[in-house]
Amino acid sequence: MKKNNEILILIISIPAIIIAIYLIYGICCRLGDWNTKKIGRNNAVNYVQEKYGFKPEVIYTERIHYWYWFKMYWENNVKVKMRYEGKEFWVYISGEKKTTDGKDDYQAEEIREAVNERISSYLGCEPLWVESWYCINSDYSKYYDGTNLDSFLNEVGSDLFISTVGLDIEKIDLKPLAKDMNASNIVILDYLSEDDYSIAKSLNYAGYFDFPELNNYKDTVSSEGAYGYLPLLDEYAKVDAEGTSEYLKVKLKEAYGFLYGKCDGTDTCIEKVSDDVIKEQGISEEDIGIEGVDVYSVDASSGTTYIYLPKEQYDYLDSYDCKCTYINEDGEREVKSLKDCGIEKHYILEIEPKVDYIIIPKRK
Repeated sequence: MKKNNEILILIISIPAIIIAIYLIYGICCRLGDWNTKKIGRNNAVNYVQEKYGFKPEVIYTERIHYWYWFKMYWENNVKVKMRYEGKEFWVYISGEKKTTDGKDDYQAEEIREAVNERISSYLGCEPLWVESWYCINSDYSKYYDGTNLDSFLNEVGSDLFISTVGLDIEKIDLKPLAKDMNASNIVILDYLSEDDYSIAKSLNYAGYFDFPELNNYKDTVSSEGAYGYLPLLDEYAKVDAEGTSEYLKVKLKEAYGFLYGKCDGTDTCIEKVSDDVIKEQGISEEDIGIEGVDVYSVDASSGTTYIYLPKEQYDYLDSYDCKCTYINEDGEREVKSLKDCGIEKHYILEIEPKVDYIIIPKRK
């Protein structure tokens, strides 16, 4: 009987022990987190005093963490939001031990303005927007005294993205600018108007396109990434650190009530043909799936052609209403729905070189 009671007590005790262990672990974690923040907070204050000569107000402290495989991992670094004379800024510093080795964005706007001024001196106009490592990742350990911009630029090689309106890019040599800015790549997108630029920015923030101006990865910085914005652009240019340059004057054609063209500037021939072509090619109304269509022949030797249908005239379109047809690898004619994605003014259809006909519902 006594032995049974001991077993029962042991069974009851195991969950209690497990709970106690978790509670102790949680308390230890909280104490560790509190201590990390405290050390980091003190470090941040000392860092600012040493760098700028004033004592800031601490607003709050946050321990830096990251996610990996659905699990959150905590670092021993903190970011501290601070305020001085009404100006708020962030300090990033260790919370593990006493140090004044940190970074902050207190001078970020001042440095950004200096970057813009230097770019303007080369372009002859003030850009609408500039983005780069030293503008986006605006956390600096060095002190900017108004004369040492080069020390910031030389510290990191960076992609530089510039938005303009009314700039004649073809007449500007971007190589000296790339060298002076220590830029790995310079990309300039010249828009037709400030309104078009605003549309492009809003599209990017909404996540509709891979917008090269905001993309810091070298392999995606190309005119191909700008296809969603071609109706908004006048010119595109890029130069890399080796001096290799790329230039595109946007030449969209207008025909049959829509725009079309390519990112590489080469030609595509699109012509309206008789609806009877569909029947001659063995395409049934069931394949098309909609009554009342216009048929166009397409002749493009290479590259993707983009068609921009004005929304005001095609606002009834379903995503699968537009079709294309081509001869597949088996020698058979195939019909498939065209990929489309809308921007503010247009629906965009992607036409591969193998396509020989496109089928679009009639306009209003």
